[in-house]
Amino acid sequence: MTIDDDMSQSVAEHAASANPERKNVQIRITHGHYTDVRDCGAMVFFMPENLEWKGPVNTDILAHVGPKLDDYVLEHVIKPKAGNAYAIAPDIWDGPRLIVAILPVWDWGMNDEERALKRCYRQILDVAEQEGIESLSLPAFGAGRREYPTRKAARWLMSVLREREYSRLREVQIVCKTVEIFVDYREAVVSALG
Repeated sequence: MTIDDDMSQSVAEHAASANPERKNVQIRITHGHYTDVRDCGAMVFFMPENLEWKGPVNTDILAHVGPKLDDYVLEHVIKPKAGNAYAIAPDIWDGPRLIVAILPVWDWGMNDEERALKRCYRQILDVAEQEGIESLSLPAFGAGRREYPTRKAARWLMSVLREREYSRLREVQIVCKTVEIFVDYREAVVSALG
């Protein structure tokens, strides 16, 4: 594992698999502004069940794509439930594909948020595989408006990434907005790879 001067790191999963057909996914942790990412097949953004455009990532994505994204979400995301993920039509803008995932509200661990967030991650990966996406970018959770604990969110993501087999997806980039979140995610990757 190496860390570049720009706080970018690339970590390939080295876990041996009993299934020779299993494709390992490369995990890349980067530090920066999420909406500056363009070198990926798809970008993920998260919305609450009421489909409000809250938070800096969502408002930036909406500003880049325009009101047609809001129209698309309202027309196609019917009865959203925490943990669901939806592919946005590829012709909505000229950037990477978009995947919207419905995020459970953090209630300090009292409402089984771990199960719901892991379901959210699994649905994102399912959508990416179904859509033939080879590289996926996710914003790192932690210390944001929804108050998800960074280290827990990082561990939960790593456990989901390691539990599955990939046929198309080759890389997952996790974009961290602060150095502290970057360090937490890097430690979760190192721990998961043992």
